[in-house]
Amino acid sequence: MHILDGAAYAKDSSELAFRLAAASAVREALQKAKPQLLEPVMRVELDPPGDEQGDLLSNLTRRRGDILAVEPGERNVR
Repeated sequence: MHILDGAAYAKDSSELAFRLAAASAVREALQKAKPQLLEPVMRVELDPPGDEQGDLLSNLTRRRGDILAVEPGERNVR
């Protein structure tokens, strides 16, 4: 869609008419373009204390994080 020109007429034109025409044009263009929301993607490795791991995993899941693996690590336990 291309908007090439516009004209204002004393009888028919008003600010509201131009706003509605612009909103309609943008709506139609977005429907045809089928835009997608791109979210940031990053790989993160975390090493939380054992008692914090459950809270951390649930927080990441709540924020739509994908947990790929949970591996037991070597810890110095005293």
